[in-house]
Amino acid sequence: MTLTAVGMPPGLTLNGSTGTITGSPTRPGNYPVTFYASDSVGDTGSATYPSSVALLPFKIAPAALPSAQVGAVYQQSLSGSGGSQTGYTWSILGSLPPGLQQSVTTGCTECELEIAGTPTTSGSYPIAVTLTDSLADSASEQITLIADSGTPSQIPAAVLPLATIGTSFNYSFVANGGTPPYTWSFSGNGPDPGLQLAPNGTLSGTPTLASACPSGPSSTWSGADTPILCNDRTS
Repeated sequence: MTLTAVGMPPGLTLNGSTGTITGSPTRPGNYPVTFYASDSVGDTGSATYPSSVALLPFKIAPAALPSAQVGAVYQQSLSGSGGSQTGYTWSILGSLPPGLQQSVTTGCTECELEIAGTPTTSGSYPIAVTLTDSLADSASEQITLIADSGTPSQIPAAVLPLATIGTSFNYSFVANGGTPPYTWSFSGNGPDPGLQLAPNGTLSGTPTLASACPSGPSSTWSGADTPILCNDRTS
C-alpha cells in the first residue's frame, strides 16, 4: 500500500509507506487534505479530510521587570512564546536607564531579550517592547523599568522668597535620592488657601493670609515640615 497526500499544511509531510504525518506546521489556516492510496495491483482510493492549524497565544514574559539600582550590576531577560515560534525579532521603543543595554541571546531561536549593565542614573523609564515572528505577527508589552538611587528621598532645607498678599507667588521645591519622578503633596493643611502645591513640586497661587515672619522676611522649608510662608500685606 502506498499513500500520497495533496493539500498538507506547510511544514508537515506524509510517510507514504507507514502513513505517519510528521513535522512542525509553519502557517495557520484551514487545509482540506486529500489522501490517495494505491495497492500492489493498482487499485486506488481517495478521501478528503479537513485539517486546521492554529497559532499558540503570542506573548512576552514577564510583564514587569524588577527594579535596578544605580551602581549595581543588573541582568534580566524577557522571553517570547507562541505565534509561529520561529524567526523572532525584538525591538524596544523608549530609553533604557543609562548604563543598561539590550541584547538578543542565542538559543531558543533567539526568543530571549536580555537587558543588562550597571545603571548610572536613577528614574523611571517606560519602554514598549515588541516581539515579531516569521509571519509578521507581533506582541507588545508596556514596561516601566525603575532605576533606584539606593538612598531614601530627601527634601533639602530651603529658604522661600517673601510672599505678598494679592500678588502672584511661584516657587519650585527640589528633592534628591529615591527614584524620580517625585510626587509632591502637603502633609496636613497648606500654608495658605490661595496657594496650591502641584504634584511636580510647584507652589503657586495668590496669597490671601498674613502671618508673622519667624526669622526675617522669609520662611523655611525643613525636611518634611510644612513650609511657613511669611505673607506681608504692605510689601
